[in-house]
Amino acid sequence: MFSTADSMRKENEGWLVRIEGTVTRVESDTIYINDGTGEARVFMDGYIKNSVTGASTIDENIMVGAKVSAVGFASVDNAGARLRVRDLSEIQLEAPVNPTLVSLTATPSSTNLQNSTTVTITVTGHYSDGSSIKLASASVKLKQSGTQMVKIGEYDVTVVVNSNNKITDVYVGTPTGSAGVSTVTVKAIVKATGINSNFKYRCIT
Repeated sequence: MFSTADSMRKENEGWLVRIEGTVTRVESDTIYINDGTGEARVFMDGYIKNSVTGASTIDENIMVGAKVSAVGFASVDNAGARLRVRDLSEIQLEAPVNPTLVSLTATPSSTNLQNSTTVTITVTGHYSDGSSIKLASASVKLKQSGTQMVKIGEYDVTVVVNSNNKITDVYVGTPTGSAGVSTVTVKAIVKATGINSNFKYRCIT
């Protein structure tokens, strides 16, 4: 296997070369891959297809930021050095782009909780690829006697996310608080992203 920089060197013209790296640009007939040593241009003739799937286009998940491998002949054209693939199956997705967390929401959306009724508050994460994932939930029950709160709570909901945006742990803390306060707060914190939100609910009779 060649580095992406070495695959573009004149002395390697004519070799059948395999490279791996991250997609930096995508054009109609060309993708650019860089493994940190320099960018390689991977050219796809318009008439070739994927002999395995029959598709006439590359995997739709091959986009900027994705990790891919490519096999092709090191050659040159009017635009300069390139790898010319013989078959679209020679461009393989090794790791897709991981969507990033954009925002948090909580349901129910109403801020009013009926007195003495247990409500499950669900925190959902919304990601850059349009997907949504339930991250955590907490059951909340407020009781009110007259004008005084008998029990209130603040729940710490911590969602731990690793560097690949995969959820590794979910912690729901125990309620704390004191009588006489009529609101409950659900705190949602996603570590390593800096995104956090507080969702406040009020007890009503």
